[in-house]
Amino acid sequence: MFAVTACVQAPKKPQSGDYGESRGQVKMPPKRPSINLDQLQTTLRMNREADELGFQNRWFDTCKIGQDLSSKCRGKRFTVIHFRLLCRNSTGTVELVSRDELSPLSTSSIKWILGPRSGSIPIDDEGYGQVRLVTPGSVRNQRFVLKLGTHSLGVRAKSVKQIVLPGDWCSL
Repeated sequence: MFAVTACVQAPKKPQSGDYGESRGQVKMPPKRPSINLDQLQTTLRMNREADELGFQNRWFDTCKIGQDLSSKCRGKRFTVIHFRLLCRNSTGTVELVSRDELSPLSTSSIKWILGPRSGSIPIDDEGYGQVRLVTPGSVRNQRFVLKLGTHSLGVRAKSVKQIVLPGDWCSL
């Protein structure tokens, strides 16, 4: 019979003032800088009045704008999609409806998907919402999907303005 044994020593605990210079310590990757979307929106002059609906995007240089998002300067796109969600009284209607037959979607938030990105945003009492994101390229022609419960609706991002939803969206 033959036996093999080995002795393993526990790694040394770091002392105060020891910042990963000893062997066996794993260096953590640097945190990705966060983006101040409010500041970026103001700097790029993309603030809007509540009734100014639609898609808007603007190219910017991450270093020149003061939003150094990485160790390298890069061109990025800042996109703002400002929309209003209204519900009609009926379901399945394809005819024109009057303003009297529309009411703002009353929900606190709604989920959205735009290409590989997604999130949840608040919707105000008048049905207004705004999605803001920074991307490497334009998302103008990508599909913008809104999800509420089991319902979903998709349109091209460049076409988003006022969206009239079937009545069953409002009964959730």
